[in-house]
Formats: sequence, C-alpha cells, structure tokens
Amino acid sequence: MLAPSQACRLTRFNVRLWGPLHGARHPPPRLHCEHGDARPTVWPGLEPWRQSGVNELRGWGRKGPQSVPITPGTPALECRWRCLADAAVAVLQTPDPAQKAALTHAAWHAVSNGSLPVGGEPAAAPPPFPARPPRPQLVAPKQVPTAKASRLPLPAYMLHSLAHVELNAVDLAWDTVARFAAAPLPRAFFLDFARVADDESRHLLWCLQRLGELGHAYGDMPAHSVLWEGAQASAGDVGSRLAVVPMSQEARGLDAGPRLVDRLVGLGDARSAAIVRRIAQEETAHVAVGVVWFRGVCAALGADPGHAFRATICTLCPDVLRGPFEAGARAQVGLPPEWYDPGCWPEGERERLAEALRARKEGVLDERTAAEVQGGGRGDTARGPQTALFSSTLQDAENLGALRARLEHFVAGETARAAPASAA
Repeated sequence: MLAPSQACRLTRFNVRLWGPLHGARHPPPRLHCEHGDARPTVWPGLEPWRQSGVNELRGWGRKGPQSVPITPGTPALECRWRCLADAAVAVLQTPDPAQKAALTHAAWHAVSNGSLPVGGEPAAAPPPFPARPPRPQLVAPKQVPTAKASRLPLPAYMLHSLAHVELNAVDLAWDTVARFAAAPLPRAFFLDFARVADDESRHLLWCLQRLGELGHAYGDMPAHSVLWEGAQASAGDVGSRLAVVPMSQEARGLDAGPRLVDRLVGLGDARSAAIVRRIAQEETAHVAVGVVWFRGVCAALGADPGHAFRATICTLCPDVLRGPFEAGARAQVGLPPEWYDPGCWPEGERERLAEALRARKEGVLDERTAAEVQGGGRGDTARGPQTALFSSTLQDAENLGALRARLEHFVAGETARAAPASAA
C-alpha cells in the first residue's frame, strides 16, 4: 500500500446507508461518464496472482528481490493457532514490525500447506487498534514533520513514510480477516486478504532493509494513525471496508507510485526507486481484490456498485476523493472514473459530496464521531465482527447461505471471464 493523499476521519458506519442502494425506491441515477460495458471489471492478473506460490523473496539484493537465508540457530516459529482468524489477531497484537512480518509469513505458509484452517471465528476479538512499537511517536497528521523540516535525508524520509504505510497495510489486511470472520463470506475472500497481508509484510521488510542501508531505522521520525482511521470507519460493514481500504486507500498508491519513483530517480537513489516501483506494481493485485469482492457484494444484494461506492465514500471518507488520479491504472483493476472522480458524478451526488466536505472542514462530522464513541461506537467495534450489510438484508441462515453462494458465483464467474486475457 502507498499512502493516500488525504485519509478518512473516523465515523461510525450507519447501516441505513446501504438500505436504499438495492431497493426500488431510489434507483441509481444515470452517470455522465459512461464508457459502455467493454471496460474490464476484473484485473486479468488476479487469477495468476491467486495461483502463485508462497513468495520467499523477502530481501532486496543487488538485482532486486531475493530470498533471505536463515541464520543458523534461528528458532522456527511455532504456529499453534486454531484457525486463520486467530493468526490474524496474533499479528495485530504483535508490536514489533519485523516480528509482525515474520508471523504473517508463517501464517500464510501454514494456510498454503493446509495446516491452518481458514474458517472459524477468532478466540479473541481483534483489538480496536493494533499493537505498535515504542517508536515512532504517533502524532496528529499536522505534527508530522515535513520533508524540509525533518532531519532525515529526503530518500530516507520517503522510505520511512512508506514503511509506516506498509506496516499499517499488514494490519489492515489481517483486521479484515479477523473482523469479518463471522460474515457469510466464501473461503476465497479470506485467502485473498491473507495473501495481501503476506505481500504487504514483504514490502515492509524491503522498506526496513533499505532504511537501514541509508543509516536510519523505522521510528526515527514521528508518524500518524490516519490510515487506521479507515479501518475504524469501516469496521461495521464488509462493503464499507472494501470501499474504504483497498478501493480508496490502496488505490491512492496507483496514483502516487509513479511520481514517487520519479522523485527518487531524480535524487539519484536508483535502489530505493526500484523498491518503490516493485511495491507499486504489486499493489495492483490488492486494489483488484477489493474491486472484485465489492462488485460481488453488490451483485449478491442487487445493488448498483457505482452508486454504492460513491455513497459509502461520500459518507465515510470524502477527503480521499481528490486527484490527481491515474485513470489508466485504476481502469485496469476495474475502477471506472464515474466511481471515484467527482467531476463525473451526477449533480445531486456532487452536491452531497460538497456538503460532506464542508461538514468535515467545520468539524461537524468529527463532533458526531466523538458522540458516537462516547456512546459505545468504538466499543461495538472492539467486541467483534459487525456484518451489517449482510445481517440487515438477510436474517436467517438459509438466506445467508444463498447470499454467500451468489457472492461466490459472481466472483468466480468474473475472474474466469478475465482469465483468457491474462493468458493471451
């Protein structure tokens, strides 16, 4: 994951947001930026990514990614977890970044070889905030030093910021696994996000290694917790989580990655630029995962995905809808501009976005958030999975099973339809 230019402010998800999206009362308006149905809805590389083996290239050598030899005497990690969701909670409770990455890789190994079951709820609820090391100091975003004010050289400053993003990305993927373990989601959903977590842990290790080579370490400058606010904002609903985290926060990496690479090249740091370029390339799969499952959720509920995405982001995270956007990279993973670019939105929805941004600037939404937290909003999040989108629509087990089947059928069909393009 690469950092979004603006991030979400915490607000508790209101299940009523999804109510009109699949009802007949409020049909989705016609969009101004339609380009027909020829555009891909699934990234062609998604299935090859899913079918790839465990990636052991967790170090960065002279020519790029390389495997890291195990130091003699290093004790093997013992995986005594009951299920994947237990492993997710264990990673979230681990403060040390390198150990968090190691546990992530051990869990993905165990899932891949069949020794760790995927299904099942965690024995302990995921924490409302993941464990963090003593450093860096976490401060408000405006208190994070600018590149000019920081004592770190610019390449180290940029790598430190990216390492912090990747650390959060590991936890965001695992929180998705743990928090929605009780939801009627197919096994493939949890496998996708466990693989995302392993990818992000590899990216984190590359950044930590390069920081060390530059004479610095993670924690040498303050950082903020804005990215985790996206997790808190979307903790109550799986559709919201997909819209906010992979489809918005991670999608900002598709926009920012090429510019960051060019900047590092301009600074003469080709090695750091190569690391960032590889990370940006691999983030494509993570956004694509969010898009295909979001479309699947909408298809299962009969909701229009563009209308659902716009309504969700406008309510939870309006600040993230700011360019510049890399429209080509976004289109490749199935994100059309009429979803994320307010210039392509229907007039009524643009007006609602403007109102949301004004309220954010005036602090109105933050005041509502504070009231909800005092009233137990964050406590609800901490108690366990909230599956509002599903439970508000279909209540009994038989219908939940039918919903899961529709979701699984849609995602499998869309992925299979894209597969020939990847083989061509």
